[in-house]
Formats: sequence, structure tokens, C-alpha cells
Amino acid sequence: MEKSYLISETAQVTEIITKLSPYTDQQTAQVTESISKDPLGAGVSPEWALGPYVPTGHTDTKREGNLDTSLIVYGAVAPTLLDNLVAYWKLDESSGNPVDASGNGKTLTNTNVTFSGGKINNAGSFNGSSSKLACTGVALGTEFSIQIWLYRASTVGRKGLMGCGAQGSGGGANKLLIMTSVVSSGDIYIHPNDFYTAGGVLTSGAWNHIVYTYSVANGSKIYVNGVSKSFTGAGAPMNVTDANWIFGLETLNNNNWLNGLMDEIAMWTRELTASEVTQLYNSGSAIQYPF
Repeated sequence: MEKSYLISETAQVTEIITKLSPYTDQQTAQVTESISKDPLGAGVSPEWALGPYVPTGHTDTKREGNLDTSLIVYGAVAPTLLDNLVAYWKLDESSGNPVDASGNGKTLTNTNVTFSGGKINNAGSFNGSSSKLACTGVALGTEFSIQIWLYRASTVGRKGLMGCGAQGSGGGANKLLIMTSVVSSGDIYIHPNDFYTAGGVLTSGAWNHIVYTYSVANGSKIYVNGVSKSFTGAGAPMNVTDANWIFGLETLNNNNWLNGLMDEIAMWTRELTASEVTQLYNSGSAIQYPF
């Protein structure tokens, strides 16, 4: 018996060949393909059935009788949110240095950041004058994505969210800084490309989901609360080789410290898709590693 199911024409197609012994019509062999998309409809596991068993919700006719000794399953293995995840900080601690939940060992060094109720469990609380988190060893290269959940009581005032390089080291083609309220209140500003969204994309007194993605093929994209936002300034090609990161201030000039909360900070060395951003936003409820 040969059975095929193409999950997605856009994802990379892989072939899985499983050798089986002959089964009678009273026996069942079941192969579960690990894919992120749901080919059978909402809530139905992507299972492949041999013999009389047919997964719930599957429309194929029940197959009975002896089976051949090989099964070929063609399925597009779409990327998952775990793919190319290089760091994930839940910030669920009550004190101390936040650990990297991804298992990649990128523990953050904590300077005067406290913890309070966040988007999911706890979040890092930044005091606006001396609070920061820092790590080393995360070079994003030419294709990457960054997630931040941000809460500010007021979006007035230029503040740094994160940046790479030493404090006050200035900009550079190999660095990345993400700031807010630079050109107008509630905007998102990216340096060194120096492009920015319109003001007011961030809401005061509420949690805002920010995802920034970059690839050579598609350039920069900024999502706020699951929605792609237009921006001013084309931006130059990026290659973020500086692997030292600081969260909670504008590293460009060693100032503009954040007063607010950040939660569920994550970095990938690939461009997330719009559907993955929607998954992370989760209708405003957020999801947490391991997703």
C-alpha cells in the first residue's frame, strides 16, 4: 500500500519510508508523523493509519486486508517555534539571574531588575535608572527574529528596550538596537537601519507584543499585537555579529533607561512567519516555551 498526503506546498517535503511486516485485517499499524500543521482539521492528530484503523475525522475509506511491506509518507515538515530558537527567557524568577529556558545556557546577568506579575507568571521590572539584564554569546547573523512582551504605564519618553554591544559603544553595522518613542510617542525604532513605525502602535498601560524579524530575502518586518506594521525608512542590509546583549536601556548612548516591564523575551536565528507570530500572540493571551 502506498499512501501520500502533502501538508504544505511551500514547506520542504521530506520522505519517510517505514518497513513493515504483513498485517492481517485484524491488525493495525499506525505511524504518527511529527509535523506542526494539522492536516486533518482542527484538533485532530496527524496520524497515518494502516489496516482497519482510520484516525478520527479522516475522510479516507477504511482500508482492510493484508498490507505491503513498505509505507511511504510524503509530508511537508513545516518549521516549529522550537526550530532555530537560540534563547528564551521566561523571566518567571522571583530574584537572581534569569535562566535560558531553551537549554542553550544563555543565562542573563541581573543588575537591579526585580520581578513582579507579568504577561505569563512573572516579568522583569525595570526601574528607569539602573535596571538591566545582560548576556553574551548570541550572534543573530543575517536572518533572525526577536520577541518581547512590553508593558509601560506611559509611552511618553524615548526608552531603550534592548541592544547589542557595550553600554555607550555607539552604533554600527553589526549591531542592533530596539527602542521606543524616539520619533513620536508609542513608536518602535530600529537602529542602525534607522527606521520606525508610526506613533501610537504601542498602547500605554497595557501589555504589547512586539516581534521584529529580518532576512535578506524579505528585509525587516515589525509586528505589534500580531499585526504587521508599516514603517518609515527602508533600512540597509543587516548582519548582527555582535553577540553581547543588554536589555533595559539604550546602549547606543548609555542612557534612556526603561521604566516598565518586559516578559517572554526570545531570539531565533531565522525569520518567523506571520502565522508563527499570530501563534505567539495567541489572541493576546501569549504562549510560553516550550509552546
